[in-house]
Amino acid sequence: MTWSDQQISDLRPFRTPDGKSFRIQDQVLDEIIAANRWQYPMHMTVNTPEENRRFRGNSLSEYLALEGMVFTLVKTRGLDQVNYEKTRRQYWEEYLYRWLADSTIYKDEATVRLVGNYAQGFMWLADTLRRAGDNEGALVHIYKGLEILPNNYDLLGYAVQLMGDMGRYDSMQVILRSLPDDRQSEILMHWGMVAGARKDYEKAIMAFKRVLEIYPEYVEGFQALAGTYYRMGDYFTLKKLATDWVARHPEDNDTRRLLIELDKIAPLVDSVMGADQ
Repeated sequence: MTWSDQQISDLRPFRTPDGKSFRIQDQVLDEIIAANRWQYPMHMTVNTPEENRRFRGNSLSEYLALEGMVFTLVKTRGLDQVNYEKTRRQYWEEYLYRWLADSTIYKDEATVRLVGNYAQGFMWLADTLRRAGDNEGALVHIYKGLEILPNNYDLLGYAVQLMGDMGRYDSMQVILRSLPDDRQSEILMHWGMVAGARKDYEKAIMAFKRVLEIYPEYVEGFQALAGTYYRMGDYFTLKKLATDWVARHPEDNDTRRLLIELDKIAPLVDSVMGADQ
């Protein structure tokens, strides 16, 4: 960079008329990037906070590519960029992981967070292949991560979602049953939301039903399942679900209003339900 020590000492935080704030470290980083002019590689650690990955007030996220345990500033723009070959080589061949899974070695909170970066790296590798349609290859990276961090909930959650997408429900259930109920529910809710966003309603329903089996009175689980039936146009099943819920939760005025709305948009629901009984 071209600034002198005195110029840096004279810096003060400021805010632009459009509301962008510039701390001293932001101004220094802007100068370092501008003065570099792409002459040398520039790296940021993977645990650098998002608010520190900025240039002239704008996020650098779309100009960062993962390389092992660092992000490298690149000219090409894109989301979730990964230097796949370099990162794979480091995670599979260079890193040693000698003590990570050893529960007899004490790890403070900061160390636990740093260890979690390894899990994130394996998931970045897996996601690169997953987006390319190679689910089998993605699963290999997750299995490798679980060899090193066998109790990492992020890796286990990713494995569950990937197996669900691949239709390997028996393997998915084996992993889920090994987890505490709250973790199961958290993973299933996320998987169901992702499936629903892709309009894969069958998998979304499977996930949300399992959540309600674990926690029958879980409001967010009920709402997610009800919302899925609504988007599918399955008003028959939705009304039955909502009716059963209101019977247990008479104070739920939102669901009562939903039942009234169902009567308006699907007047034949009651007659169909009656004929089916």
